[in-house]
Amino acid sequence: MPGDIINKDSHCHIDDVEASKGDAASTGENNQSKRSKSPQERKLLLKQDLSMLPLLAGCFFFAYVDRGQIGNARVMGMQQDLHLTNDQYFNALMVFFIGYMIIELPCALGLVYFRPSHQFGLATMLFGVMATCIAAVNSEGSLIAIRFILGLCEAFVQTGFIYLSLWYRPDEIALRAALFYLSTPLAGAVSGLISYGVAKNLAGVHGYASWQWLFIVEGVPTIAWGVLTFFSLPGRPEVVAEKGSFLFSDASERQLILQRVTEAQNSIHVKFVPGQVLKALKDPKTWLDAVTVGAFGLAVAAFSLFLPTFINAFGFSPLRTQLFSIIPYACAAVTLPLSCYFADLYKARAIPLLVCFLFCVSGLILLLATTSKAGRVAGTSLVAAGSYPGVILGATWVVTSHGGYTKRSTAWAVVQVFLQCFSIMGTKIYNAPPRFFKGHGVVLGMLCLAAVCIVLKWWIMRTANQKKDAIISQCEADGVAIPDGEKTFEDAGDSHLRFRYIL
Repeated sequence: MPGDIINKDSHCHIDDVEASKGDAASTGENNQSKRSKSPQERKLLLKQDLSMLPLLAGCFFFAYVDRGQIGNARVMGMQQDLHLTNDQYFNALMVFFIGYMIIELPCALGLVYFRPSHQFGLATMLFGVMATCIAAVNSEGSLIAIRFILGLCEAFVQTGFIYLSLWYRPDEIALRAALFYLSTPLAGAVSGLISYGVAKNLAGVHGYASWQWLFIVEGVPTIAWGVLTFFSLPGRPEVVAEKGSFLFSDASERQLILQRVTEAQNSIHVKFVPGQVLKALKDPKTWLDAVTVGAFGLAVAAFSLFLPTFINAFGFSPLRTQLFSIIPYACAAVTLPLSCYFADLYKARAIPLLVCFLFCVSGLILLLATTSKAGRVAGTSLVAAGSYPGVILGATWVVTSHGGYTKRSTAWAVVQVFLQCFSIMGTKIYNAPPRFFKGHGVVLGMLCLAAVCIVLKWWIMRTANQKKDAIISQCEADGVAIPDGEKTFEDAGDSHLRFRYIL
């Protein structure tokens, strides 16, 4: 690891931080998460929260508005105006996820080679441009091409979870991820309001259909947000600590940033390590995570794309459909931060995820069993209330369960491939209105499989933590050095004896 002085005034040495890795974790079970935070650290956390979370939240907000507005546009007449069959419409939905899937690993690895502000900012500008261009499509082919490029661009935003894992400790990250991901159910609710306003007031203005105005109204602000992110988002923590920034200029504060990199079970100035790719692919946790996040993501993707269609099929008019689509998203906006707050507070992931599973299952059973409008709206609300926090808790469990940046990025890419494949499935299974038995049944089955995977991963990681504790205790009792104690988390990965899994 580099041992250069950060600058002539700070006297903060990166090699000093690396040398302290063993001390930072010396008590075994995440000692760093038990210590109280100093006023300086609380101030630093507030700066991080205010400088990162709103910008990431905006990127996610516009990404989910731009990807999901095609569902509102369908209700507003886009499918009829473009003369698309149901299969052609579903293909336009599906190709978005293919673009997402093929570029996720390069996106994640790109964070260590390019400025995060440039990566997130440019991607947001580009998918804003693509979303706006949908207003000009006049055929299936042009719609599919733009949706594919839209997926490529929006994939970069999903690396926000990995970006946060560089700055925050494992017991801090779920709440932060929830706070910026909270923008996604809000995007669904706001999209419904915007769609209502556009359908009511802009239909036929200047010769454009209401669905065309929808893409213009929601696409242009996205481009502006991308410009703001390009110039404002902080870089990687070690780079900020070395070079400083207008927000993080104090030498002691920058030293604390480096200390927290270690406490987050990360290493400094990581690069692509090919061998870690194979380690990730051989790790059963990767595949259990893929099924878990994929199942919750299937529920989110299907409901975000088809919620207006569901509610319209309940018997509401197209205009009232836009308003009633707000209710499930409002429920998710409440459960998402609350569930992640308690998950961080109690340093738990498995039990909160299983609670989310119960919410989703209850909602799906309601949708399958009742024909009451109120009951079916309640069902969609329960699914949203469980699936949105389920995705976040699952995603943060992924990025805190793998040591080594390349291994973590590979595991995340595998999860994203499953997530997009399940999302593609979601575009095909909801094709039997008005009750959508097939779609709801498939989602229910996948969530039950996810529950099994959650329990299996919990057992694997709990057993691993116990074995590591036993080895460390025995070494301390015998007065001998801990095996591979001189290695970093980047070298040894999550098999490092000091690496602890959150259960």
